[in-house]
Amino acid sequence: MKKYKSLLLILIILCLFLSSCELFYSAPSPGKVWIVSYGNDYSYGDIHRKDKDGNITIYSSVYYGDKQIGAAQKLDCTKNDAQSVIKALKILAEKDIRDCYSIELIDNKTTKKNLEDAIEFVKNNAKENDLVFFYFSSHGYRISGKAKANYGDDTASESFIVVKQDNDKGYSELYCISELLDKIASIPGQKIVMGDFCHSGSLVQSDFVSQTPNEYKKMDLNYVYENKDKIKVYPNMYCLSAARYNEVSWENSDVLHGYFTLTLLEALGWNDFTNDFIGPKALKNGELTFFGISNYVKKNFKGKGDESSVPMYSGTSEDVVLFSF
Repeated sequence: MKKYKSLLLILIILCLFLSSCELFYSAPSPGKVWIVSYGNDYSYGDIHRKDKDGNITIYSSVYYGDKQIGAAQKLDCTKNDAQSVIKALKILAEKDIRDCYSIELIDNKTTKKNLEDAIEFVKNNAKENDLVFFYFSSHGYRISGKAKANYGDDTASESFIVVKQDNDKGYSELYCISELLDKIASIPGQKIVMGDFCHSGSLVQSDFVSQTPNEYKKMDLNYVYENKDKIKVYPNMYCLSAARYNEVSWENSDVLHGYFTLTLLEALGWNDFTNDFIGPKALKNGELTFFGISNYVKKNFKGKGDESSVPMYSGTSEDVVLFSF
């Protein structure tokens, strides 16, 4: 009888071993990679100012509702930022043997409508096991609650990206970050949102992992901490920003990249000087993770001297593997 019990035990252990092996080696194939990369340089601007040397600077009139609130100066690096990030992510998807679909929004494609059309397209086609990237390089804008009251909108402070108006006048308008994130959150799959623009810390959600109270010294601490439960938290979304809520980010015209994006490209493995893929510097044990990229950016980021911003990131307490090879 003991002999049969031993044989039965061996068979059970063997079955468990085989089933566990199957579970280990038969993991589902990784899903598709989607990339929406937005780079607005405002070269379409309606204002052309000439200095005493005859040099012309282009500005785009910025509207909040029907009121003009300022002008956005043409940027040198945003278009190149968006194009380089797409190149890096497409190569990573190829090396991970994954299908990839990318949408590049530059020049006259930088309207709110085109951006929302891109979001809707990905939403209607992406699956739950897909990986979705959104990257933004543009002007950012922040309006305090008090200032908003002057525009007839008596609400809390909000941050915006500055997008092209859908006309040929050369105007721009504000697109609220919270509204943008709401739309991105509705897309199936794992969402990665990265932004190189002023006040881009507005991308970071309340379940932050990279911030300390000291990092919030220029922010409204009462709003961030005491009203934390009122800040919307999006599941399956990880965000990486170039700056804190009340900070500006800078571009380096000598290398045609934002300081933040230049470091991000290093983490992803793209070298713009040689126009070549050199391997991700954030790669560890054959895996490129969101926290790995974010920690590399925070550790190696060198901004514009004393005016440098502080990159921030948010997500759940668990890291997510983006690519492996």
